[in-house]
Amino acid sequence: MRLSIINPCYNMETYLPECVDSLLDQGLQADTYEFIIVNDGSKDYTLQIAHDYERKYIHVSELDKQNAGVGAARNSGFDRAKGRYVYFLDPNRPGWKTIGIIDNGLNMHFDTLLYLDKKNRPQEFVSSMLELNVN
Repeated sequence: MRLSIINPCYNMETYLPECVDSLLDQGLQADTYEFIIVNDGSKDYTLQIAHDYERKYIHVSELDKQNAGVGAARNSGFDRAKGRYVYFLDPNRPGWKTIGIIDNGLNMHFDTLLYLDKKNRPQEFVSSMLELNVN
């Protein structure tokens, strides 16, 4: 597997579906990446939403843990990650979509990750990717 995308969540029921759907719309083959939703002790319906996606998509998994903060949630997802590349994606960008995360050859051009506002205007470029040394 080439890519693990880790999505730490705490009370993100409002944003999580748009974030996950945006990622699923990338057109990537399910066997080339995994999407790990880490529920960090949410008190809303974040866990249920994550569980629904896990049941529907083989490459989406959810991890439920006690609340310990975003760093601990990222570490928990990182511990489970199987991909050579790991990307941390936060869902709390209301009305924005993630596009162009990866090119067709999985060459990992993460500088093309772009958030759009509700009028489809570019707002922010994000570069937050790690390459794991796999020996």
